[in-house]
Amino acid sequence: MFKELPVADSIPNTNPYGILGFAFLCESNTLYVSTVQGSDRKTEKGMVYALNASTGEITDELKGHDFFGMGISYSPGARTLYLGSARTGDVYAVILSNDGKFKGAPAYSFSLNNLGAMIK
Repeated sequence: MFKELPVADSIPNTNPYGILGFAFLCESNTLYVSTVQGSDRKTEKGMVYALNASTGEITDELKGHDFFGMGISYSPGARTLYLGSARTGDVYAVILSNDGKFKGAPAYSFSLNNLGAMIK
């Protein structure tokens, strides 16, 4: 699959990044990709897209967040997409529906800040 994602309204010359993170949910055949395209030092304009992995169709999106690390947790009856902030050590989570769409907005989950200080 090859998919050209929508281009941000404005792309600052200090931000050359395209897709930074991705995760795949087998049950719904959904590929999640994140980009910080259009963001600058002061403003988050990043996106997270949910794509049908067979057709490349964008099935859902989260706007205005700069995320790059992504992972999916599999717990009984629920799937959660974890998203690492590109700006801080914070990790956010969003519940996924059975068809791979986002159920609400990302919510703060935990932080990795100062975690390395605990290791000696």
